[in-house]
Amino acid sequence: MDDIAQLIKGCLCDDNNSWNLLLSSCTSITSSLHRHRYTSLSPEDTENIISNVYTKLFDGGLRSFSGTTKYELLSFIKTITRNETISYLRANLKRQKDTSIDQEFESDNDFSLHDLLEDNTLRPDTIAEINDLYRKAMGKLSIRDKQILLYKIEGYMDREISELLGIPMGTVAVSYNRIKELLREALILSILIILLERNLTMAASL
Repeated sequence: MDDIAQLIKGCLCDDNNSWNLLLSSCTSITSSLHRHRYTSLSPEDTENIISNVYTKLFDGGLRSFSGTTKYELLSFIKTITRNETISYLRANLKRQKDTSIDQEFESDNDFSLHDLLEDNTLRPDTIAEINDLYRKAMGKLSIRDKQILLYKIEGYMDREISELLGIPMGTVAVSYNRIKELLREALILSILIILLERNLTMAASL
């Protein structure tokens, strides 16, 4: 890929060898970017994005390249790769509708600390009280808060969430800290409720 002008000319003339050389560069750049930055993407996702990048270039994107050096071409491909990666994530992973986000936190069985502890000794009214605590805590979260929480649960980094939601990375961090504090309060209250029930049960048995 030393003679960039010749490579570009070959691609624009539909020369297979030139396109194969360019595809090799696309594969290398995309794989490296995903390995170091978009770590939550699967190998299948990377293959799909490489195909999207190649299609973008083949369908006319390469004609907009005006550089003359290998560095400029690699930078050009990297920019396209980054844009295609973000578009792919938004199209395939981002939850677009408010209702779909809310449904992620709903299930046929209520979530509670009781489920996490697998404790079958709590009274039904205590379980209901704990469930109500978590419903109220989740109800205080905005749609964006729920999006951030979902992405965090799925293992996305602040930088990735920032790009997906189109918000500053600092906003992601501040929002997530607020979410954790809100849920921590619900957890503490749940523990206090359980301890109170246990103490009352023990007192009644004396």
